[in-house]
Amino acid sequence: MFCPNASSRDDEIYFHTPAHTAAFPYRVLAAGKATAAPSEPPIRRRFRQHVLILTLAGTGEIEVEGRSYECSKGSIAWLDTSREHRHACARGSHGWSYLWFGMRGFGLDETADMLGARARPIVVSTADEALCVQFSRIMQQLAANRTDSESENSAAVATIIAALVADRSPGRSSSAPQHQPMADMMRQTRADLGRAWSVVDFSALMGLSSSQVHRRFQKVVGSSPMNWLRRERMNAAKRLLVQTNTPISEIALRCGYPDPLHFGREFRRVTGLSPTAFRDSRGS
Repeated sequence: MFCPNASSRDDEIYFHTPAHTAAFPYRVLAAGKATAAPSEPPIRRRFRQHVLILTLAGTGEIEVEGRSYECSKGSIAWLDTSREHRHACARGSHGWSYLWFGMRGFGLDETADMLGARARPIVVSTADEALCVQFSRIMQQLAANRTDSESENSAAVATIIAALVADRSPGRSSSAPQHQPMADMMRQTRADLGRAWSVVDFSALMGLSSSQVHRRFQKVVGSSPMNWLRRERMNAAKRLLVQTNTPISEIALRCGYPDPLHFGREFRRVTGLSPTAFRDSRGS
């Protein structure tokens, strides 16, 4: 279990043992509020769970596998405690106050990878008020030991994770300067899916090298550029199949597949159905 330094008089920690382990996608096992003083030694503990840390005041320092990261006020850090780590008040700070909760659940390893939290635990530099409310709500639920806390905490975790993922998305106001070229490229691509797009085209539109484009897509989308393009084409094809009577060969062409047979094989590989069967089922 992730535990703050128990020597602080202001520390609060609450535990929960789930009664319905398979009923909800996320399980909060512990939560609390902690304050680390500059004189306190780093805490080093390894457990098999994911921890989210919201800094309320001061500055903390998290070290993951030998690399240090500062947690400033309003930041959210995602920490995989199965990896070697330490946490303490940052040097030069008068103290570090934070809320935290430990969780397990479906797809957390993959989500952490997509957010880049395995490499760098600071996920959001400035959390909005809604996320702070969710952190407080989780701790209050565990403190009250409510019987309905499992469903509500699972929903709160899902809300937080959705916000963290959305913050990484191109076009978000908090990330617009960094991701605007990518958002513009995506809009242009979606407007002309029939074009034979390549990573070279994406590089030109984004003003980045091909390797930089690949890294940006992995960080923001969680996949390669061409896998993203394939999903966009399949999504467009599904809409056309269900919402129109357009011939399948024309849909294939509009979605970037000049060869209808190739389109049919790709569509079946992705959906498990042929285009005709998908149309007949209306996507159900």
